[in-house]
Amino acid sequence: MENNIVDKDLLKGTFQKIESLMPSVSGPYREKAEKISHLLQGRYDAEYCWQVCVIIHASYKIMQNRSREALESRIGIFFDNSLTDEEISSVLNIVVFDLENLADETDIISRQLQANMGLGADNAQGDEVENATGRFGLDVTNPIPLNGIDWINDYFRRLRFKNGERVVFERMGSVGAENLPFPVDKYIIGTKENPESDILYVYAYHGVQAKKAPEGFRLID
Repeated sequence: MENNIVDKDLLKGTFQKIESLMPSVSGPYREKAEKISHLLQGRYDAEYCWQVCVIIHASYKIMQNRSREALESRIGIFFDNSLTDEEISSVLNIVVFDLENLADETDIISRQLQANMGLGADNAQGDEVENATGRFGLDVTNPIPLNGIDWINDYFRRLRFKNGERVVFERMGSVGAENLPFPVDKYIIGTKENPESDILYVYAYHGVQAKKAPEGFRLID
């Protein structure tokens, strides 16, 4: 893809190979593609919509600082910038949330669904949550912010004690924080020899990935 142009012949050939080699990976997107093709009133066939589904979902999974805006921009490009903003939003809802519509995005369930995936429209930015108080990562009111629950393991895999030792971690459930709208996850952190040396708090409903570590720890690339 160059200058916002999609090489559809190359895309088609690539996905024919993917489906022949890994049918279990590509198959689940077929139903979503039919919904998208119907939504777009046949302007794009289900085959092409399927290819876009796979790409957008993969983008969602690998983008560390993902946002609705970034994903919607990619959707617009793949559909030749011919979709309305409402159509683009609906396509994203189908691909990522398995929903044809989020009828009331102010509803707490809809907002939490999007926040769980790091795509909340009002998710905060920066290395700390808004209105944070206390020690970063060590106090429930200043948890480690991540944009989506599927990035928690990735953060802990990159976390090290100051001396370079790898951490082992175990989730102990969730707790509330008076300054945050969604639950905070509580983890016991330690080493293989001492698996219960620290408690860290994580907030997976942020707009971006935290790029810093709590006191006594460091992050590796």
